[in-house]
Amino acid sequence: METRELLKRSITLGAPKTITTKAGNELILIPMGEFIMGDQEIANAPPHPVYLDSYYIGRDPVTNAEYKKFVEATGASVPQHWQNGAIPRGLENHPVVNVNWDDAMAYCNWAGVRLPTEAEWEKAASWHEARRIKRKWPWGDQFDANKCNTSETGIKATTPVGKYSPQGDSAYGCRDMAGNVWEWCADWFDENYYANSPRENPRNDTPAQYRVLRGAAFLVAADDARCACRDGLDPDGRGIGFGFRVAVPPA
Repeated sequence: METRELLKRSITLGAPKTITTKAGNELILIPMGEFIMGDQEIANAPPHPVYLDSYYIGRDPVTNAEYKKFVEATGASVPQHWQNGAIPRGLENHPVVNVNWDDAMAYCNWAGVRLPTEAEWEKAASWHEARRIKRKWPWGDQFDANKCNTSETGIKATTPVGKYSPQGDSAYGCRDMAGNVWEWCADWFDENYYANSPRENPRNDTPAQYRVLRGAAFLVAADDARCACRDGLDPDGRGIGFGFRVAVPPA
């Protein structure tokens, strides 16, 4: 094994399995290594091996309660659906929504974290490390409306983070990675990016019209909630189905 690989592996082995940010976000360690990214759908093709250094990613999307700490500390604007500047009653543990890409980045800068790349997001959602297989949805290859909040549930609103845990969790223990809210990622969106993307730690920093969204939302059907499914939106876009989770490299 090369010296660089030995060093990276030693860092991963010495890292705690979870960490917590000052806002209360719990992050899970995703070990370094290769996984299969993409599937056969046009915007997600081709399936290809990708190597990622180890990183931490949020167990859950950022909640209203966590976002409120950022608002209070910085004076940032509250999401438009908050009532008189306050979180709607009972939604404290729901994902924050009505945040655009810049809002998410501002939160990350305050919290000392960053947005995940779409490769990091997909590995955390889909990869089963022990079995070396990719799952179609976080829990497996058969869709189950009892394991996530998509249009099939008929709820038509966000649900508390972790409502579908543990049955809907990814192999790494990440929650709500299918449905509930679309999640902003660091990359610019390019439908053809996989054709020329780097094998190691890919991140599309070439400016484009849209930023990447992953995970689908409560009004979206099961097929678009697949782990490999990619979408994009104008980074200024806000809506009731758009949120984010955070990531950070090991210290």
